Formats: sequence, structure tokens, C-alpha cells
Amino acid sequence: MWNIAALLFFNGVLGLSTKANESTKVAVIPELWQYLPKVFSRLQENSIQFTNLTTDSSETQYDAIDRVQTYLNESQTDVIIGPCSKTVKIAAEELDIPYLCTTSDPAPEVRTFEILPVLTDFIEAMHKLVYSRLRKETNELKAIIYDGNQGFHFDDNLLNDRLTSRVWVMEDGNIDRKRKVMTHSLMLMRKQLIREILVLCDPETVKLLLETAWELAMMSLPFKWYFYDPAFQLREILENLPRSANSFTVFTLMPSYEHGRNLDLNTILTYDAMSVISKISSNSTSGEKRQMFLSALEKKSFRGLTGNIRFGTNHRRVNYSINIFHFNGTKHFKLGSWWAGDSPELRVIELENTSEVQHWRNRNQTFTFPLRGRTIKVVTIIEEPFVMFKKGHENRTGNDRFEGYCVDLNATMVVASLSVNARREAAIDFTKPFMTRYVTVIMKIPTTPTKIFEFISPLSQTIYLCTLSACIVVACSLYFFERNSIYEKREKVTFKECVWYTFGTLLEGGTDGTPSTTSGRILIYTWCFFVLILVASYTANWAAFLTVKKIKAPVKSIYDLALQKQIQYGTVKSSAILSFFETSNVETFRKIGTELANNPVNIVNTSSDGYQRVRAGGYGFFWDSTVNSYKTNKECQLTTIGPEFAPRGYGVGVPPGATYLEELSINILRLGDNGFLDQLQQKWWGERKCLSDDEEDENNARGLRLENAAGLFFVLGAGVVLSVFVLFAQNFIRTIRPQIKTGKNDNVT
Repeated sequence: MWNIAALLFFNGVLGLSTKANESTKVAVIPELWQYLPKVFSRLQENSIQFTNLTTDSSETQYDAIDRVQTYLNESQTDVIIGPCSKTVKIAAEELDIPYLCTTSDPAPEVRTFEILPVLTDFIEAMHKLVYSRLRKETNELKAIIYDGNQGFHFDDNLLNDRLTSRVWVMEDGNIDRKRKVMTHSLMLMRKQLIREILVLCDPETVKLLLETAWELAMMSLPFKWYFYDPAFQLREILENLPRSANSFTVFTLMPSYEHGRNLDLNTILTYDAMSVISKISSNSTSGEKRQMFLSALEKKSFRGLTGNIRFGTNHRRVNYSINIFHFNGTKHFKLGSWWAGDSPELRVIELENTSEVQHWRNRNQTFTFPLRGRTIKVVTIIEEPFVMFKKGHENRTGNDRFEGYCVDLNATMVVASLSVNARREAAIDFTKPFMTRYVTVIMKIPTTPTKIFEFISPLSQTIYLCTLSACIVVACSLYFFERNSIYEKREKVTFKECVWYTFGTLLEGGTDGTPSTTSGRILIYTWCFFVLILVASYTANWAAFLTVKKIKAPVKSIYDLALQKQIQYGTVKSSAILSFFETSNVETFRKIGTELANNPVNIVNTSSDGYQRVRAGGYGFFWDSTVNSYKTNKECQLTTIGPEFAPRGYGVGVPPGATYLEELSINILRLGDNGFLDQLQQKWWGERKCLSDDEEDENNARGLRLENAAGLFFVLGAGVVLSVFVLFAQNFIRTIRPQIKTGKNDNVT
């Protein structure tokens, strides 16, 4: 049953005596075995024998207890040390062997003595300091974070206190899941304005927790952290944290800052247990050692690394101190101690009488900006002109790749074209707005295609047909009047001459002679008046076509857009604008929202996709007026239609409960008052470089362009070609006509 190898190792290496009548036999539970060499290098004890007390986990509890009792009797064990084990407790109780536990036990046996003070003592000390009137900050909400393996040891006074807002448990699990739970918990604390956090976790969990708090800007004032740390193992972690206005308070058994450095909790508790055994052994006399150990442990006090060691009637530590140390980011000092007296009246906190402690008690709530001196992650979105890539950004790295309005705003937060609404406000906090935006529709200005025969456009097809008909009617009437007048009859007039006369007058080509009859002259003068008005109207209309753009956009307002089907429209998926249409009670906006729901193809993934569809034409894009204004200033083929609606402010998004929210809001207001925000807007938006309507009309009126008059040249060319064709046709007919006549005469003969 003895672990001979382990026994020889300690006897050979450390030179311990193995004489049975001189040595104290100590059974060590395996979990504590690894800490013995470091302990004995400090104690230099040579009157103790060790055995490795093992049990088979596959056994039933009854068999395990029986095996342990047999082992303890055969090895003549005087005392047992190690973590609390139910099997060992029962066996030790039956054999009257004292059992020094290095862990807390909620239900200790009569022969069990706990070296580690109970967790409830530390919680009581925390309660008396954090919730008491020893400080000015007595109305701050508190939160408790503890490891699941610590168990639930909080008393009702702490849990039912009106200042205890939340209790979180950090269960064992992988690092990523644990960090996710921590992030969620800390963000809820900030949202609920919880500024004081009590932490009862192992050092690894505390380190991960503080790293997460640093990322969320919760590690400096006004956040105050209180840690359960019996062996002062957080000392190295706190020393290596970034220096800022921190507030860390540690509750520990170590009496001074340097006491027990580089030793973990198990080593310290093993040392104290062995120190107690060594002192009892050195004062032992002949007789029953088990009873001697029990009597000494119940009546005497000892000194160890964790201070005074004395056991009360329930064999738990009494009359010891929990020391309180404070870190403020630049230095550390002792705040005071909580004394675990024999009676409730003696269990109080006594603060040190130093200037640091006095300042700690009286300090006000002013503190430095919590983000100062830090490298901060700023979350944004690419949206011109707020944030955009520089030219040649492929050859740049880091923040040097970006430029824009938000880049010039010096800030540490979510800075982007992010409007404030109820849904976002529930997730993050916003500062005062630095800019106001509305919603408008941006569209492409339709381009009128150039027509070769644009000179025909001033008059409608109906007018042209009616004019041609009128010309024929006038020619026929003129021929009738000239041939049938009784007093002024002209026998030689022909219908062809009447037609050419009428058309010549219409085209102002000039004619030979005038009608000889009075009725003919009246008809022609009336026709000339008609031609005068027609030509004047044609000239005026063509000039207007060449100099004035009559339509700037296919629709005049969003109300027109909602009533038509030819032009598609949409916005960005999951955007605040889409949410506005979906929930609006205004009929027009509700109709637009229904149309968008029925045509999801018109909802784009990003604003860049929306502007790309606008440039392609036939699409209206609902987006922020600030961005639409920037686009129309840069791209002359785009225009916006109104009216503007749904005003919202662009705010700076910060984590829920961020302590620097108010300070950022004040600074944004200051930037607005001194004109800095206006200067930034002028820098990045600039002015529209396109010609105004009047300038464009004036530019068009400077001269007739070839594309507008090209049809006239085609008509002139067609006239020349037709004239040549007629000439050749007439000459050909004149040449063959005599031959036809001669041929006919010969046939007759």
C-alpha cells in the first residue's frame, strides 16, 4: 500500500529520516504530491515521512473507504493533507486521524481542518467594503461574476441587496465560447450602467475577462473591479495591464505585496499545512500522535504564508486577516484588512491611515478620457464621401488606404453614415448628431437621342398632312377660278401652273405673275397669310427645340414615382430606409413599401449596387440625401427628386453604456459651433461642377449644331439627285418621242 518509489525519492533527495519512532507519517492525496518538493526546499524539515494516498476510482464508495482505512492503519499514518475528499474524510473520521484540507468543504467532518478559508468569508469582506459607507460611491449598481466550479456561496444579504443588479456565471468551456459569453455580459453591464464588478474566478478566467474589458473600454474609471484572489496570483496579471486610470481591488490572504510572489495557491496552502505539521511534530512527545495532532490543531495558533492559522469549533479558519490591496494603474497600496474574529462584532474592515487611502475614500467621479493612450478599432462602412479608398490604395496599408469626411473627424467609435433609429439605439448608444440627412430619390437624367430629321419635330404629323391637303385644295380652287370667271377668264392657264404657284408660295420660293381673277387673288392672299403664320410658328418651335431642355427627369416627385410603373425603384436591403417604408403610416410611403415587398429584385445589397443601377437608367434609388447630393455634384447625368422626407441625424455609435458618450457629444457640439463640421462638409462635398439650366440653355443657343441640321442637308442632297434624275428622264423622253411618232406613221402607210 505504500508508494515506495515516492518515499525513497523524498528520503534520498531531501535527506529525511525514516525511523518510525522519530518521524511523523503524513499521507498525501495525489493531487498535492507535485507541490511537496518546492515546499520542502523552503521548510528544510527532516522529521516527516510521506506516503501517496491513492484510491481506485472504479471502486464503490464502500470499497474505497475500506481500502483507505486499511492503508492508513498499515502505514500508521499520523495526519492527512490534500484537497477535500469525501472518501478520505469518512475514513479519517473512523480512525481519528486529523485531515488538513487545502480546499473548502461545505460539510466538513469532525476530524477535518480547512487550511483555505471559506469563500463566504471573502464574500463578506467584499460586501462590507463595496456596499458599505466607507466610500462615497455607495449608490453604484453592482454585478457579480464567478466561476461555475466555485459553487454558489453568496448569502441572501448580498443577493437581495438593492444594488446587486446581475450575477453571471462563467462556465468551463472553450476559449472562444467563454470570450463570447464575457463580451455579452460586459455589454449588458454597460447598457445597464453597472460600474462595479465583483469577480470570483480563477486567474486564467480573470485574464481573459480583463482582455475583453480592455477591448470594450471598461477597464478604467468609472468602472471598478474587485477580485477574490487568496494567493495574490493576479498580481502579475495586473502589473502587465496597460497603464490607465484603473481601479482594481484585490482581496487576498497575503499580508504584503511581495509576500508569496511566484507561488501558486496550491503551493502556498501545502506550505502552510506542512508548516503546521512540522511545528506540531517538533513539539511532540511520546504517546499517541493522532490525538496529539487533533488536540494541537484545536487549541493552538500557527503562523504561515497566509497569516495566522487557527481553527474554530467547526474546524474552519478564524482570527485571520483578508488583506485588501488597490491598484490605480500607476501604483499599488494597501487599503486595509478584514478581520475574521470569533464573534460578528469583530468581523470588520479596518482601513489604513495613509494619504493614498484617504484619497481613495474621497475621490470624486472626474476621470480622464478612458480611450486616451489606446489603439482603438473603429468600425465603419465604405460610403462616399464619408469613407472611401484613396487613389492607389492597393499600394498602401492600414489606415493610410482611406480618406473622407469620417476619416477627418478624429474619433474612436463607429463613425460612418449611420443614422439614429430605434432599432440601432437598442443595440448601441449614439452621440449627438454631427449631420442631418433626409431621404431623396436619385435618378439618371434621360438623354434625348439626336434625330437626323429633327427639323421636322417643331410641327406634328397632323399639321404636315393638313398643310399638304390645304395646298392641294388651294391649287385646285385656283385653277377652277381662273378658268371659269365670266369677266376675267384665262384660257391658257394650266393645272400644273396652279400647283407650282401654290407650293412656291408655301415655301417662299417666289412665282411669276399673279392670278388674273379677283376670286383667285382673294384665295392666294388668304393662302399667303396662312403660310406666314405657319412658317413663323415653325421657326419659333424649332428654336425652342434647339435651346431649351423641357424635361429634367422622367418624374417630378416621389409621388409621381409611386403612381407609375415604367420606372423601377428600390433601396438597400435591411437598411433604415427600407424599414421606414415597411412601417410608415403615410399612404404614399406605405404604397412604396408594398411595391418593394412585391418586387424584391429592386432591393439591392449595397448602395454601390444601387448607384450602378441608377447609371444604367430606368431605376430610382432611395438613399440618404447627403450621399445623393455628393453623387449629383460629381456626376452630371444624375439628378435627385424630392420632396425630402424622413429626417434623421448621423450619430457616432459607441458601445452600450460607454462612459465617454457624453464627452464625445459635447465635443461634437463644439465642432459644430466653431464651424469645423461645415468646413469638413465643404471639403468633401464641394459644389456641383455641371452647367446650370440657364448656362446650358445659353450654351445651346450660341449656334445651330450639325447634328440638329443634318436632315436639311440630306433633303437638299435628295433634291439635287431628284432634279438630275428628272433632267435625264425628260431628255430621254424627248429623244425617243419622234421615233415613236415616225414608227406609227410608217405602219399606217
